[in-house]
Amino acid sequence: MGLPSSATNTYRLIHGEGDGIPGLIIDIYNNIAVIQCHTLGVLKDASHIANALKHNFPNDVDTIYMRSKDTRPDQTSISESDKFIMGNSEETLVKEYDIQFKINVVTGQKTGFFLDQRENRNLVSNMQKTRKY
Repeated sequence: MGLPSSATNTYRLIHGEGDGIPGLIIDIYNNIAVIQCHTLGVLKDASHIANALKHNFPNDVDTIYMRSKDTRPDQTSISESDKFIMGNSEETLVKEYDIQFKINVVTGQKTGFFLDQRENRNLVSNMQKTRKY
């Protein structure tokens, strides 16, 4: 898919069932990885998942944030709060098609930003560029 690139540095790394890991979402926002666990099994392996991110992205990811408290259907089985696993950067600037956005992974929507709307934001941006006022 060519991500990250010089024009786009935010993307979904793991998308649950589509990538063969049901219950796991990992989004990359520039230098921040956000892990979201939707099942108890994935939550129990969160430390291994974080270690895999550290190992495979040593120069690209300096913060890993776990944001799973409100996403699991089995809320009562483990008391787990959202937390920084590595680093402590809440905010970063990301680029999509060379347009910058400021993302807060602690207070933003879901994992911080609606990445699935990338093409829609690009379409609107291109439409705006062609309009004459």
